[in-house]
Amino acid sequence: MNRAPDEYVRVPEKGVHDVGMRAITLVSSMAVAQNGRLWAVWYCGPTPAEDQNNYAVLATSEDDGATWRELWVADPDGLGPRRPFDPEVWTAPDGSLRWTWTERVGGEILSDTLWMLTIPDANVVPAAPPVPRVVAKGVMMCKPTFLKDGTWLLPVARWKQERSSGFYASTDGGKTFFFRGGATMPEKDRRFDEHMVVERKDGSLWCLSRCKSGLREATSRDGGRTWSPLEYGKIKHTPSRLFLRRLASGNILLIKHGPVEQDVGRKLLTAYISKDDGKTWEGGLLIDARPGISYPSGEQAANGTIYITYDFNRTNAREILFCTFTEADVLAGKDVSGKVRMRQLISKGSGRGVVPGRVFKPDAEHAADRQKFRTPESPVLAAPGGRLWKTWAAGPKDDNSVYGVLATSGDGGKKWKNVLISDPDGGWARRVENPRLALENGRLVWSWTDRVGRNKDDAQTWCVELDPDAPPKRPFVQELKQ
Repeated sequence: MNRAPDEYVRVPEKGVHDVGMRAITLVSSMAVAQNGRLWAVWYCGPTPAEDQNNYAVLATSEDDGATWRELWVADPDGLGPRRPFDPEVWTAPDGSLRWTWTERVGGEILSDTLWMLTIPDANVVPAAPPVPRVVAKGVMMCKPTFLKDGTWLLPVARWKQERSSGFYASTDGGKTFFFRGGATMPEKDRRFDEHMVVERKDGSLWCLSRCKSGLREATSRDGGRTWSPLEYGKIKHTPSRLFLRRLASGNILLIKHGPVEQDVGRKLLTAYISKDDGKTWEGGLLIDARPGISYPSGEQAANGTIYITYDFNRTNAREILFCTFTEADVLAGKDVSGKVRMRQLISKGSGRGVVPGRVFKPDAEHAADRQKFRTPESPVLAAPGGRLWKTWAAGPKDDNSVYGVLATSGDGGKKWKNVLISDPDGGWARRVENPRLALENGRLVWSWTDRVGRNKDDAQTWCVELDPDAPPKRPFVQELKQ
């Protein structure tokens, strides 16, 4: 279902957005309101991949993170090609809360649009979600920066393009945004720009941007309109997001993996402080040493406490965590404030999700005119309300690219529509065989077997349970006992 903007963000739907139906959980951000209310966002999905089944989540806590409540999800079309991902959340100078995410259609990078939802008062949860709007083209992975002259600067990437580490500006308090400029990642190092910026005391802007080989940096002396070339600096980092933010003291907080001048992979998440605008770094508070941690983001509360969130083991543990500490703790490298809390849980996804298969609405790759190989259709199954169903296996040829197709008719078989595809890995290794239909306990059960090539020892049988008298919503796939 393609939802209008006023239906895009809504209360999580039972049986669709349940925590126990998430095969992936990742990329979190955190904000702190003046009254201490905490906000967190991340994205997830029922398939163990960054794909079109993803949706974004907004949660809040009224007890300093002891408990969390998921308020809304950004999910425009369920199983459809519109994919919300890479959310951010932040408190603005006007006291509002801004929740942003990127939407991509059909996997096409050039379709990326940045959506923004505004809660007028970050201290209060509205009775209903405000209507989001599109404010830019691209992906915003990191926090915005608010310049001394009142300009809001959003780090919006235009991946694999010129001026890829781009910036959108607002000079009217967030009412409108326009593209101001950007730094160009060298073509050989372009992948996923995840850039953030701080305004130095001399008025220049310092940008750190993720690249294919790790991290590059650039400088602007005209408010972000033009930039020096993105080059390597003293800070070394694995290809992953880090966190850079000026604190209330005037010092800069850096959170990265490992020592400042080392690339250690996605582990040893550590906080540092610079008192000289990033020339040197002090302290070193270890946040989490485990492999599989990534993407720190957060804010400093009015009382000086720093709140940082990150994800852990995206398809296994599936945890969104947060921690708290102060600037003094970072400088000391240990808890000296009594405010240090580590590995606090915000969300933990669970359930099998769709493993290893993927189930989604048909796209261009699975269009009927590309089904050069096709098995005989199953017998037509009639639901109690009259809706008809049938299934078959198809593919561009008779090899590992074969997938399952589910079709339905609501007019007695005059017109049929392909509504779901079962494709475990996009034709890479696993093929679908023997798709079939049954009615069990008032539910439509669509099942199939997949295997690597024709290896019988590797066969796994999977099923989807659906409402037999309605078009499918997001399904939950379960493994059947052999």
